[in-house]
Amino acid sequence: MSKWLSRLTLATILGFALLGGMVVPGSAQDEAPACDLEAILEHQQEHAAEMAHFSHTLEGQTDEALELLYRTGIAYQSLALQCGFEHGAEVESAHEAEHSGETAGDHAEEAEERLALAMTVGDPENGELLFNTMQPDVGFACATCHYVDRTEQLVGPGLLGVGDPAHSHAAHAASAEATEEAGHDIADMDTSESDTADEDADHDMNEMDHAAETPVRTLAEQVEYFRTSILDPSAFVVPGFPDNLMPKTYEDVFTEDEINDLIAYLLTL
Repeated sequence: MSKWLSRLTLATILGFALLGGMVVPGSAQDEAPACDLEAILEHQQEHAAEMAHFSHTLEGQTDEALELLYRTGIAYQSLALQCGFEHGAEVESAHEAEHSGETAGDHAEEAEERLALAMTVGDPENGELLFNTMQPDVGFACATCHYVDRTEQLVGPGLLGVGDPAHSHAAHAASAEATEEAGHDIADMDTSESDTADEDADHDMNEMDHAAETPVRTLAEQVEYFRTSILDPSAFVVPGFPDNLMPKTYEDVFTEDEINDLIAYLLTL
């Protein structure tokens, strides 16, 4: 019994000791330390001096420059928190919203530029209508076979991005041919010729990289590319798709103005 009371007494003493160490709301211990503005300014100026040569460092020592940028950001946040700043979450949300707005604005501006460019060729609005209208002479619409909001295959290839001046099926075709040739070459070689196979594979990969470097086309080149693709689809066959899948009678289906309208619509994608 006496041993149990001793333990209870010890627990009681410890409990009061802990309570004595607790911070009482409103007490002097609960107050934030005074903000030393001079010290913060001194530290900020030290970091600013480190950042003075950031652009030069970035050109020659990218990793070191980025590490400096990252550490400086952490240091600035730490200085603000030491001075009692408590609205970090709100600032981060506002920062994200601001930059997402800038991105959306950039996309909107780019879309307006594409539309203005397309309108020098034809009427993209009428082209969209024609693209989605079933043509009795062929039995379907362009939209029956092509997505315009993605690159995945429907019946034919998806057309998202086809209006980009750097888009080129020809480059993709060259890359696909190089890949196929590299695969055949390696498969046909004997294992004793592994060194030669590696050299040839590297050579083929270099050819693929070179073929994938697509030059930016002029508006006239884009228009000619689309016109040929509509009227003579066998001229540009996307890898993985058979020839003669697309009708070759659109010259009789659409007028010259309607073809220009279709081209104008494709330029906006």
